[in-house]
Amino acid sequence: PDKIGHSLHSCSAKDIHTQGSVICKGDPITATGVKSVKGQMFATCIVDGLEEQLYINLPFSLPGEFSENLDQSFSIDEILSSKPLRSKRLIYVEMEHRVTEKYLRGDLLLEPVYEIQAIMHLRKNIVKIPSNLEVDVSDVSEEQKEVTFIKPLSLLDLMNEPQDTFPAAVEILDSPGLLAPYKDEWTHCLRKGALLTVHSKQVTKKILATSMSNKVSQHFLISSMYKGMFRRRPREFHTTFDLCNAVSSEAPLHVVVTRDCMSNEDDQVSLCVGERLIALAKTTARVVSCGVPQDIDVLVCNKVEDDEDEEGMVEEVLLPWYLEGRFVEEIRDNRKYTISEICDGFNFPFEVKVTVKDPAFKIDPLKPFPAIKLEESILVPTLLVSLAEKPSDSFFIPVEWMSLSVQLLAERPSEDIAPTHVASVVELTESMYYDLRKCSNLSSCPPPRPPKRASNKILPATSTATSPPFPKPQDDKPPLVPRVRTF
Repeated sequence: PDKIGHSLHSCSAKDIHTQGSVICKGDPITATGVKSVKGQMFATCIVDGLEEQLYINLPFSLPGEFSENLDQSFSIDEILSSKPLRSKRLIYVEMEHRVTEKYLRGDLLLEPVYEIQAIMHLRKNIVKIPSNLEVDVSDVSEEQKEVTFIKPLSLLDLMNEPQDTFPAAVEILDSPGLLAPYKDEWTHCLRKGALLTVHSKQVTKKILATSMSNKVSQHFLISSMYKGMFRRRPREFHTTFDLCNAVSSEAPLHVVVTRDCMSNEDDQVSLCVGERLIALAKTTARVVSCGVPQDIDVLVCNKVEDDEDEEGMVEEVLLPWYLEGRFVEEIRDNRKYTISEICDGFNFPFEVKVTVKDPAFKIDPLKPFPAIKLEESILVPTLLVSLAEKPSDSFFIPVEWMSLSVQLLAERPSEDIAPTHVASVVELTESMYYDLRKCSNLSSCPPPRPPKRASNKILPATSTATSPPFPKPQDDKPPLVPRVRTF
């Protein structure tokens, strides 16, 4: 049992008859764990036979001759997470990364190196001690009871402090360990020894936004305190499938055709530049393919012949999802919206244009762009902080995006000093933006691909509007990982 680790691979020197099954000589056996059944210990194993895999429990009392499979290869993570593998000598067998080939010749013995962070008496900085350092340590707690040590706190530790702790004065013990998520000037002031005033802790709602311009895009986080006004921007769609994703059950989607959509099949709809459509709902339609009737996904639209007489001059058309073209949304209102009204009334992503700047800014960072794409809303745990020398200018530090150690000071700042200006828009760095998008993509499935064009004829729709099933997204292939083999 002490040899069973991350997965021990072995084989038997002769046939094994157990539990009504036969494990043939030489079949690979993978021991994955240990279990107890009615006081008897078993090894849970997977046997790879010629025709199938066998999941079986082998009792510890089973006699036999077993030898370890030396041809099995392991990744670095598998070796470091398995105690038996860490004690074996290894050889590097795969050379995907040529830059490391000259360093990984011959035998290897992999050992993880840990690091201990410690605070020393009369020193504020954190000492990092590697685990392979040979040093003698003795416990002197009883002899040195009067010695006091500072208590370093991370930003998450501060976030977990009681609410009555704030406002609090803190001193930075070390500089941020990671790149700053924002491009604001205050990020350069977070250096070792700087004094800060933490006014409060809160979870703030932020809107992730990207500028829509021909030049390099910029990325922002917009808070609900932003006082600027927005006007809706018309969206562009390049296929019927894109229209389907934008259709809402609350309100129809009005679009104008800006490129001819000519169909090569008979009896299928063709659209011309300037025609107006009202996208209503997704449904299915019966088609005949190779003499066999089948249902395909289509978008039900009303083609409006005369904009002034929509009710009388309307023709229903069915657009296949694969139909390519170009459609531009018609905006039916000219009103201005606040950021809160957009969050409450529309779905993201959503394109807007700032028409009235936020009076708190001398130069509104969002105003110069012809369009801004509001991508999603996120909740960010933050600390409202100001520099000790400038208590009136405050900023929000995201506790989960920055690595910072501080210590609480004994003196508390005056509660009369309140922040008067907090930036409602901050610009994100490129790396932080893509990290956020990566996290949001992991929590939701990617949109399905539009179906391919088929040489079918659309017959009259026979089913009611419904949400069509989306194809299951395919998993991405994992990257190549260097593996090593025991010998």
